[in-house]
Amino acid sequence: MFLIESPNLPTATRQQYAGASFSSIGVATNAGAPFSTIDFTAGQPLAVSGQVPVVVVDGVGTVILPEGTIVTALATANNPSYRPAVDSGNPQQGEFVQNGDTVTVYLREDEAPPSLTYFGVLDHYPPEYLPTDEVPGPYPEIYSQWNLEGECSYSRSFEGHPTANFKFTTSLANYDQVLLAFANRTPITLYDMGFEVDSCEITERSRDLFPTGVIDVSVSLTGRHEYLMSEPFYMRKLGSKGFSTTDVATLAQQVGLNVQGARMGVTIAPDVSYAATATVANLMDEYGRLSQGFTYLSNPNAIELRTFGATQQHTISDADILGEFSTSYPGKEQRYHGVQLAEVYKKSVLTFNEPASESAGISVTVNPKESPVDPYPVADLRSIGLAFDNGGPTKDQTITKSIGRTTIETRFVKYGYAFAGVDVYSVVNVNVVDPVTNSSSTVKQTLYTSGIVPAAFWKLVEETTTVWDRDSSGYLQKISETGTRLTRLKSEGAEKPETLDLMLARASVPGTGGAADAKRLVFTKQIAAYQFNLIAPTTKITEYELGNLNSYFVDTPVSPNEPPAKFCLRQRTYENTLYTAPDPDSTAKKPLPLITTGRIFEQNISVSITSNQKGQEAYDRTTITQNSEGTNLKNGLGIGNTEKVNGRPPTHDLSSDAIVLNSSINPQKAVVDPNFKYLLEVEGLTPGSPPLYTSRIERGSKSYTTRFTEDARAAAELDLAITNSERSASVSPDIRYNRAYREGDLCWIRGKQYIIFGNSWSEKIDNGRVTCDGMKLDLGRYLRIPVLLRKVLANLPQGF
Repeated sequence: MFLIESPNLPTATRQQYAGASFSSIGVATNAGAPFSTIDFTAGQPLAVSGQVPVVVVDGVGTVILPEGTIVTALATANNPSYRPAVDSGNPQQGEFVQNGDTVTVYLREDEAPPSLTYFGVLDHYPPEYLPTDEVPGPYPEIYSQWNLEGECSYSRSFEGHPTANFKFTTSLANYDQVLLAFANRTPITLYDMGFEVDSCEITERSRDLFPTGVIDVSVSLTGRHEYLMSEPFYMRKLGSKGFSTTDVATLAQQVGLNVQGARMGVTIAPDVSYAATATVANLMDEYGRLSQGFTYLSNPNAIELRTFGATQQHTISDADILGEFSTSYPGKEQRYHGVQLAEVYKKSVLTFNEPASESAGISVTVNPKESPVDPYPVADLRSIGLAFDNGGPTKDQTITKSIGRTTIETRFVKYGYAFAGVDVYSVVNVNVVDPVTNSSSTVKQTLYTSGIVPAAFWKLVEETTTVWDRDSSGYLQKISETGTRLTRLKSEGAEKPETLDLMLARASVPGTGGAADAKRLVFTKQIAAYQFNLIAPTTKITEYELGNLNSYFVDTPVSPNEPPAKFCLRQRTYENTLYTAPDPDSTAKKPLPLITTGRIFEQNISVSITSNQKGQEAYDRTTITQNSEGTNLKNGLGIGNTEKVNGRPPTHDLSSDAIVLNSSINPQKAVVDPNFKYLLEVEGLTPGSPPLYTSRIERGSKSYTTRFTEDARAAAELDLAITNSERSASVSPDIRYNRAYREGDLCWIRGKQYIIFGNSWSEKIDNGRVTCDGMKLDLGRYLRIPVLLRKVLANLPQGF
């Protein structure tokens, strides 16, 4: 954001004005005009010495620019103009791409235009263009609550969970609202990052200094997925035999996580114990590199496997850099593209851990085997917090029906304690003695009812049957979930149960008959709203519309022995858990809206291919979400966004009986030969100091869970690329605020390409105004060194 403020600026905009021209290029004469410095108070630009070197490649439209030039717009003599490409890997008509490494500009034209004028940014801001620290909106909703003043510090890191620290000051009157909003484990979305509350501290300032009451709040936020990624789950289903195949996304669903990106196949061998566990974090580490990806954890809705080196690209100009630009070169190995590397493979031994494939057979599994019908052991139900919807203990069980390795139906049941205070407490008359006057009186109190058997309140609280429908090829077409849930109209607080006060109020109504009975009936209806006497139906349906990858990408492999590769063009999810009932407090004189529990949810996801050129594939994924819940469905939420994704859409869910092990499309893919050992080496290094590694001694090792040699080699190459990109040539500049920079993105600075490995900044909030002094990026030069795989006989000694 720039502030333009000058008394010398014209009062009217020139109709033909297009920006500050750096140079006008005449193709016919192959001559360039000199650079220009713009003086906004003068009638025309003032020329400075120096000619622009220009080379035009006929028929292609490539212009060599002086190093350091950052082009922001192009125009031709007959007025058509070009803008920076939205997708640098796939420029469209009327767009251009600048390559800072080769200092060229590429136009998508069949013939070079007769002349070009290009416009760019300066390496400093003229007085008329003063940068501002104002943060562009929209802002997180929580910024505008409670008239707060404070600061929120953000930190993002490559393959790390985002973190934030939120410190602010507000009125003591907001204490309860603040405490509720920042309860531990509460999910919070700030900009495009998903968090949950890790801790909250509230300090009340001295009443002597602040008699009206002021509190200081400090909230620590951690990544939305951090807790669940460390939750263990069982790898093998009870009752399964032999080998079985699945994928990381399916396994992650056991702990409620959504994993997106390329399929990461997982093979479970017969010798894997039923007690063996894993975590999503471990599986992403184990299988992510095999799919040429890195783990992106900032998305609030999913864990993503993104392709390294094929992410969003940015250009950072000198005007965006605040202060010094210092590069560190800690590498001690050979040079690659002028950079001394931090690590190379020196005949490193590559090992493989993937078992062979075998059919898993037909099975019905029960997990866990223990029946949930047996109550969770408790001494009594004095604490209302034991109710299942108050965080009380529950037991669940899933029965899965499979054909081969394909799940066709599951039945999920959950049991828990379902009771309200009125169910386990009674109103009794208690004789109370006044310690001062020694006089006694009878008062009514609620006491725990003796003889209550907790098992009587252990009930089935949820039941869901899920059916997977597939087409004749094995592709998933529809998922249907139907069931019921035990619910109540109003939730009862565990610390101060509402029904106990209502019971006392009902018992305290004097008299009988007529008006007295009517009053007691009102309390009885209010109490009933807190009791579990409602069984609400639930429905959730997800449908998929598929497209053939070969229809969009002609080089998609086709095998007569396999179904054609398909992807999801459109996906619709509809969920209805809504239940409504009259409000017990409603009267003819004062009618109240219906009480509503549950929600109506609908989400539509569509994919649009934007580029099918080889090496430049890209598509748009548009998500439209509508969610309505609460009284009269007032809490409605509609969100729509379009994400630009590089690469091809992932292959849709195919029956595992039709999937070649480990996501291999080519059944002839080379597999590991136990009679050989495999050594990793690098090529393309520059001879010099230190000398290239020529020793016959094997140094180091790498191990991957696959049986395919090329998959392991490519994974080792990616691991080396990430290590060297992060540790060979690093820089941490302070730059102007731009929250579009995400970990793993590519950026160009002064003709060199970098990977963003970290990003941190602080935003100051003052009653709705948000400012930022700048942000710090942790960058590393993007370096991808070719890796070779050499095969030698396993029984030979080292060096042969």
